[in-house]
Amino acid sequence: ILEIFYPSGMYRENDGWKMTMRIRFVHAKVRYLLHQSDEWDKQAWGCPLSAAHLGFAISVFSDRLLHFCKLLGVKFNKEEQDSVMAVFRYVGYLFGIPDAILYESRQDAKEIFKVGLLCEPHPDEDSALVANELVRAVPRVTDVQTAEEAQDQIKLGYALSRVLLGRKTAEDLQFPKYNGFIALLLFRGRIVLESMLKDAQFIKRKNFTELLGISSYDELIGISYKLPTHVKDAMSQDW
Repeated sequence: ILEIFYPSGMYRENDGWKMTMRIRFVHAKVRYLLHQSDEWDKQAWGCPLSAAHLGFAISVFSDRLLHFCKLLGVKFNKEEQDSVMAVFRYVGYLFGIPDAILYESRQDAKEIFKVGLLCEPHPDEDSALVANELVRAVPRVTDVQTAEEAQDQIKLGYALSRVLLGRKTAEDLQFPKYNGFIALLLFRGRIVLESMLKDAQFIKRKNFTELLGISSYDELIGISYKLPTHVKDAMSQDW
């Protein structure tokens, strides 16, 4: 995600645009492989990575991202919020999302999210497995050095996820029970305290540097933007 917010990052010759198009190719390849697989139930699940799903997802990456950031105590001014929405709308356009389901405003994104959520099936065991693995992957992404720190980050991830997603969703995803509201208050307090005690530009530079440090997924946890050759990642090979 980081590259799309670089200055001029979404110009055709720059990394944000190239990465976005790369992901569109990955989507297309995954869609093709799943269509060929007997493990994909077309009658029950429809088209994998459909335009509707992408339209739903882009509303999450934009409006819901800003919503969650606000809950966590992160502040964006009006221009910054509008910029986030505009960048992700352009990403959605490059992904090929039809205009009819690509938001034009933040209110549109909210409505698309609500409708999309109504159409989503109930989380199953696979959903819970993936969601839990994502939370447990946080220490690897942030390059935590000790097992104790890693466990603390995982607990914080679960606690914040419970309060951000809501109790029912957290239980459907089989998240462990941690006191999310206390974790949220402490996290927000830390954000507010840092903003009061430190120079705003210093915090922005620090946050940006940290984002750069954790953006090399290939080396840290094996996430790759290579085009897959098999429906199962473990059996996929290099081109």
